[in-house]
Amino acid sequence: MARLLDAIRRASGHHGKVEYGPQGFEWSTVGEVSQIFVTAVPGKDGTYLRVTADRGPASFLTFFFNFMGWMVAAGITGALIDPESAAVGAAIFSGGVLGGIAQGRMVWAKTTKSIREKLHRIMEAVAGVADEAEPKGLTD
Repeated sequence: MARLLDAIRRASGHHGKVEYGPQGFEWSTVGEVSQIFVTAVPGKDGTYLRVTADRGPASFLTFFFNFMGWMVAAGITGALIDPESAAVGAAIFSGGVLGGIAQGRMVWAKTTKSIREKLHRIMEAVAGVADEAEPKGLTD
C-alpha cells in the first residue's frame, strides 16, 4: 500500500491527505478547488481502486466570476452609451449574459482537460503499481 500511495502522490504532484480505514485508505487532494479522490481496498482477488473527481466548487467559481465580470462590463457600457434607453440596456444586458456564459464555458473546457489529464496520470500510475503486485507465472 505504501508503493501505491507513493505512485499516487508522484502522479498527482500533490502530497494530499490520507485517511486510513479498516479495509484500506482514501487519498484526497487538499486546498484545490477540484478535489481528486483515490480509494484503495485490498482483497483476496486483488486491490480495488477507484479514482474520482469532484468539480462542484470549481463549476460555481468558474461561471460566477466570468459571468460577473461580463455583467459589470455590460453595466458600465450601458451607462456610458445611453443610460435612459431600455432597448440599449436590454441588448447590452443580453450581451453580458451571453459573453459570461461563453467565456465560462471556454474556461470550464480548459480546466476540465487539465483535470482529465491528471486523473489519467493517476489511473496509469495506480494500475502500474497494482499490475506489479499481481503474482507472475501462475495459471489455473
